[in-house]
Amino acid sequence: MSSYENYFDDQAGKYLESSDKGFWAFLRKKEKEAVLQALEPFEGMRCIDLGCGAGYYTQLLLKYSPSLIVGVDRSFAMVNHLKNKNILRAQADIETVAFQKNFDRVLCAGALEFLDSIDPFLVNAKALLAQDGLMTILLPKRGIWGFIYKFFHWSHSVPIQLFSYRNLVNKLNKYGFKLQEITCPTPMTYVLKIVHR
Repeated sequence: MSSYENYFDDQAGKYLESSDKGFWAFLRKKEKEAVLQALEPFEGMRCIDLGCGAGYYTQLLLKYSPSLIVGVDRSFAMVNHLKNKNILRAQADIETVAFQKNFDRVLCAGALEFLDSIDPFLVNAKALLAQDGLMTILLPKRGIWGFIYKFFHWSHSVPIQLFSYRNLVNKLNKYGFKLQEITCPTPMTYVLKIVHR
């Protein structure tokens, strides 16, 4: 088992509670507002949350009465916290998980930084996203706050990567996506609103 899996399996039971306290709660509130605005959820949507963790966003999206909502995470312990019967759970890698249907909304909030490369993820996301769908990504940006976030994970033996605006745009273009909008809800994060080119 990797250090990534060990860390998140260990955190699963307390992840939602600890991220809603103190400084993290302030950051999460700002990120949540930006993510939901970029995602433009609507009633009856088909939605997949890639790297859902313990289900913070997956649970929030239930209030839009999706016709299908799927939470995907590599950590079984995290996916096991998705208790609502209306959420389809999948323990899988977000770079390879596949479904027969595609999705109106694809969300990836706080998972890309843990991948060795985002290229396989983007290839897979393109297959999952409906032609007229929207993908929203929350990820850390390169900068002093991003490096603090990186150091926090490094101290738990979990390597992450940080992203520059130019690198993100180049990657999205390479795989046939268009960056429709980018916001910075906190000093350490980007929220990207992405469509098919």
